[in-house]
Amino acid sequence: MIGIYKIFIVEDNLKAIKELEILLKRYGFEIICAKDFSNIPLQVQNVKPHLILLDINLPQYDGFFICQNIRAVSKIPIIIVTARDSDVDTIMGIRLGADDYIKKPYSPEILVVKVQAVLRRVYEMASADESCMKYKGLFFDLKDYSLRYEDKAVELTKNEVKILFLLMNKAGSIVTRDELIYELWNNDEFIDDNTLTVNITRLRKKFESLDSSVIIETKKGVGYILK
Repeated sequence: MIGIYKIFIVEDNLKAIKELEILLKRYGFEIICAKDFSNIPLQVQNVKPHLILLDINLPQYDGFFICQNIRAVSKIPIIIVTARDSDVDTIMGIRLGADDYIKKPYSPEILVVKVQAVLRRVYEMASADESCMKYKGLFFDLKDYSLRYEDKAVELTKNEVKILFLLMNKAGSIVTRDELIYELWNNDEFIDDNTLTVNITRLRKKFESLDSSVIIETKKGVGYILK
């Protein structure tokens, strides 16, 4: 099993690059970005990443051409990230060798799930159910925003999904309030700190309604930890 996965980002939008770097580093990935777009396959051979996030709309050559050329020299998994909204593009990307496809604007937690799922399939031979997170008997289904424990289930709001995704992904470790606020609102606007507290309280009540032993413990002045 690999310790730290290296993600190679092939994207020309500086804002998108920064957002991806912040997001993926938060989940422990090492990030390397393409320096130019004249010879991406050569950069891939030099960088030796574990996974490539490849945009389609690029200068010089489009992502489909680059994907095809990478596949000629490497089996490294590729996830295509694009603003194009066409089933034809999706089919073309997969036929040219991409392992998955995600459309912009995307949900950050769904992007991370896709990255983790592809990495598990390729390097860890994970189970087929890639959209369900599990912790101490809790089943968190990202497809329908539900949380289950034994024979009970509750539906989660969009904010609760984002909070639980981050807490589960870092279960046993402290997640700071700043991390959670960024996950919820991406720093686009000022949010009263009390709003996060309200969402945490609602999520705790849903844990209690399931009769689960899992708790969200407050680390005063720092953040929260799932235990």
